[in-house]
Amino acid sequence: MISEFAIPFATGNPLLYIPCFMAGGAVGAIASYLFGCTMAAPHGGYFVVALCNKPVLLTLALLIGSAVSCVLILLIKKAPTEEELAMDTEAEE
Repeated sequence: MISEFAIPFATGNPLLYIPCFMAGGAVGAIASYLFGCTMAAPHGGYFVVALCNKPVLLTLALLIGSAVSCVLILLIKKAPTEEELAMDTEAEE
């Protein structure tokens, strides 16, 4: 359940983001399995959610997986230092 939104972030810092997205995707997939969600289409992402037998639970599983990815990124990623913020401000000017 790793979605396309993850690609731009993953290319920016793959060693940070890809493991977090993999963990979130795995948790979301496990949740959808435990909820008993089945899909008539073998692919298509969220665009084919109407073909799911339990679309609300599939959406919940996707949100759970996204939350896991988000929490992992927030736990692992370090906050920018004042020097990095100053360099970003200078680059924008």
